[in-house]
Amino acid sequence: MLSGLFMAFVVIRYGAGRFRGELVNTLDERRPVGRWLTFVVRYVIPIEFVAMVAWWFYQAVQVYDPEGWWHPFHVNSVGTCLFQWGILLALLFLTNRIWARRVGVKDEIG
Repeated sequence: MLSGLFMAFVVIRYGAGRFRGELVNTLDERRPVGRWLTFVVRYVIPIEFVAMVAWWFYQAVQVYDPEGWWHPFHVNSVGTCLFQWGILLALLFLTNRIWARRVGVKDEIG
């Protein structure tokens, strides 16, 4: 789910219409994708992510581990999910800054 959301954000930042026009609908494509792809990437995928994560968090809190749902070292807990995502995001941002400095790209995030 998280990787799909990241891909959607990358496409949104690149430009969903531009992505569809330049990278999906190439000259070799026999059946080009319509404008609906832009709508799906911009709106449907983020909404689906929020709905699925909210449902999973609810299940984790109410069904899987009601007493330790916040604990970062319990299996199937909201705490472990947020803990792991936090570590991953921190590593990705750090790695991005290091790589951007090496290739001379201005840091646009912070």
